[in-house]
This record gives sequence, structure tokens and C-alpha cells, in this order.
Amino acid sequence: MEKRGNYLSKLNSSQGFEKIKEILSRDGASVHFLGVGGISMYSLFNFTRLMGIRVSGSDKILSERTEKLIKNGYDVKVPENPDGAMRASLLVYSLAVSENDRELRIAEELGIPEVSRAEYLGYLAELYKTRVSVSGSHGKSTVTAMLTKILSDAGLYPSSLSGARLSETAEPYVFGEKEYLVFEACEYKDSFLKFTPDIAVFLNLELDHTDYFKSFDDISRSFLSAMKRAGRIIVNRDDAELYALAERSGVPFLSYGIEDAADIRAVNLKKGTDGYSFSVEARDFTVADISLSVLGSFSVYNALAAFSAAYSLGISPPVIAKSLSSFHGIERRLELLYKRKCGAPVIYDYAHHPSEIKAGISAIKDCYSGKINVIFKPHTYTRTRDLFDEFVISLGSADRVLLSEIDAIRENKIEGVTSGSLARSIGDNAFALSDEEILEKIKELDGALLIMGAANLEDMKEKILKEKI
Repeated sequence: MEKRGNYLSKLNSSQGFEKIKEILSRDGASVHFLGVGGISMYSLFNFTRLMGIRVSGSDKILSERTEKLIKNGYDVKVPENPDGAMRASLLVYSLAVSENDRELRIAEELGIPEVSRAEYLGYLAELYKTRVSVSGSHGKSTVTAMLTKILSDAGLYPSSLSGARLSETAEPYVFGEKEYLVFEACEYKDSFLKFTPDIAVFLNLELDHTDYFKSFDDISRSFLSAMKRAGRIIVNRDDAELYALAERSGVPFLSYGIEDAADIRAVNLKKGTDGYSFSVEARDFTVADISLSVLGSFSVYNALAAFSAAYSLGISPPVIAKSLSSFHGIERRLELLYKRKCGAPVIYDYAHHPSEIKAGISAIKDCYSGKINVIFKPHTYTRTRDLFDEFVISLGSADRVLLSEIDAIRENKIEGVTSGSLARSIGDNAFALSDEEILEKIKELDGALLIMGAANLEDMKEKILKEKI
């Protein structure tokens, strides 16, 4: 449901963008960001200030990103910044913000236009000549980072908005030139329907965000609508449901995959201790060889997606292959923190969907033969309830599972949906514990530690790092 005062949402996209453009062209224009600690909002805040527009913001909690903005002298306050909202020409809010938020009410009372994060991103994207979006249930941040690196290595100075820090800037954004913009296009609450990319990359499709999408058909319809808004599609040929949508879309597309039917294919796959090596072939270019330094068979698909998009932009296969071979991953995507005294890895990962958990555990098993201990904090009650059986299966593939309590984030509790019920269903190797109990428990366990979840796990990560548990 849209915010009550968000009257710009009632306009069509072109009218809304024209209104935002008019607002920001005024002398002394300013934009207030509500929920500025979120990684996407943080990037939009920085893009806007680098465009020369005054910015302010607020968030309910002090995080690494809000603390950084405050230390750098920007008008950012925790837990609220009513003065910033009152002075704003435009207020941009995160969908995680409550409709009853005080700053939203202030903007409504003063008649200050309000737009969602996706609407504002859609406006910024229109400022770029070539827009490349990356969508999918999994892998968006990694593919965005890969493609940003390829374009940078090719000397094209792209701008980029990612869901994780990029190696080029140690920030989740690159403010480059106005020719190319690479950005994540998330499906949650149909956010990616606010964009009109020249090239839209589609990685995979599974049921997720079940607080909004009630069925697989529901999320499929949303993906199909997003495809129809693109000039051209890059699609995973081996994801049958996703590929069928691309065929129905009526939009020109290029497919990638491992199967022979794909336009761009990975062949001669070989698994190493640090990742996969393979060759890429297509009908109109000679073989390009890639050696990845990131774990997991899913990384092959991520690399193929980035390869296909870059090739569609006219970058030569050897340049693409060389760039991908020197890609070393992004934060919180199977991120190696350190190795324990026994030689077992301690890894930090964003996985919060059963398929991601299963793939992450499998990737660790590719390079480590000892026991694997998963520390997992479920993210949202609806996802835990609606994908409960899948969580039981995927987490059950670990040797031990330590479950922190569910992160409600934007939801109320659901009766009977707890980490305890999940632990009982997994079996005797799973335990629902407080964060303090988890930190004590892992001191007793040998083997790898895999810290997983989309929730804020920074405190646990820092304590584990400090003590080198």
C-alpha cells in the first residue's frame, strides 16, 4: 500500500519524473531521505548530493552507514530528523518505513511531495543514456558488481547502484559518467515496474517476499510485466519458468546457460578449490576462457549473465573474460572473514532464502571437507512460514544449525512461527538460541562457521572476529 501523502505515485511514470525534475531544478532544492541507513537509500543520498543537490536524512537506528554520514558532517539524524523533513522540497522513503512515521506526517501536512525509493531511482535512471538493470530472486548484487567491473575495466566509467560494497569504490555505488548506469532492480512490491531499462538482465525466478506475492503465479506475472518494460532482455536459459516468460514477453532477448540451447554457453567446466574455470562460446565469437575466484556453481551463472550483458553492450569477449577472471566477490556473499586455528573457514553470507542457503552450504562443501556449522537468523515471519519446509531441508544439509530469533523487520509476529519451531523440525542437530548463547556454543564446535541471513548480523560478526572464535 502506498503512503497516504505520496501523491506523485498517482501520476504515470513520465508525469512523475517530470514533476521530480521540476522540483529538483528549483534554486535551493533539497531532498530528505527517510530510512537513509538502508544500502539503496544510502546510495541514492550520495548520488543526489554528488549531483549538487542539498540532502538530509534520518533512520531509526545508528548503523555503519548512518554513522559514516553523520561523521562526514551531513544532515543525518537518528532516530528522526523532523527539521530535515520540514525543509525538504521532496521526501524519499523506504518501503520499510511505517505509514505512521512522524516525518511522513510532517511532509503530508506541509504538502511536501513524497516518493518511494523505487520511484526516485526510476527518475535518476532516466538521466542516463544506457540503463542496465539486474533482476532475479538471487545474485543481483554479485552480477551488478561483475558488470560494473567489466565496464570499468573496459574504460567506460559507468555509474552503478548495488546492494553491496563494490571493489572499485568500497561503497555500494559508483558515481561515474552519464553514459551507463548499472543498477539492481528488485521485485519486492513490484519496485522494478518503476524502471524502463535499455537492457534488463533476469537471473532466476523463485517464490519469495510472500508478505506481498501470494503465489508463484503472482510473482511470475510481476516478472513478465518487468520484462515488457525493457528494450532488450538477457535471460537464464536454464531456468525454464523464467525463460518461458521471456518468450511470452515479445521483447528481443539473448539467453545464457550451460545447456546447449543457450545463445551464450559455459563449456568445459572444471571445479577448483577457489572456484570454477570454464570456457564461453557462442555462435558469433571464438571461445573465451574464464577462471573464477568466487565459490559455488551458481557463480558460473552469475558470470554468464554479466558476460552476456557486457557483450550486448559491445565489449569484446577477451576483455570481459579477463575482467571476470580478476573478480574476487563482494561483501557478505560467501565472504571469507578468516580461518580458524583448525584451518576451517569462517564465512559471512547474505543468504536468506532456502535456495540460497542450500547453494551456500554446497559451495563450502566444494572446498572444505570438515563439519559445517550454520548460524542463521531468519528474515521475516511470512517468509519463514511460507517456505518453512524448504528451510528445514536446506538448513538440514549442515552438520549443526544455530538459529537466532526471527527478524520481524516490517511485520508483526505470527503465532507459532518461531526459530524454535524451525529447530525442532530440522532435528537434533539444530538449536534455537539467543545471540549470546550462540557465541558461547560455537566455541565448543569444530569445523567451518557459516553466518547467514539478510538481517543485521554485524554485531555477531564483529564479536566473532574480535575473539577469533
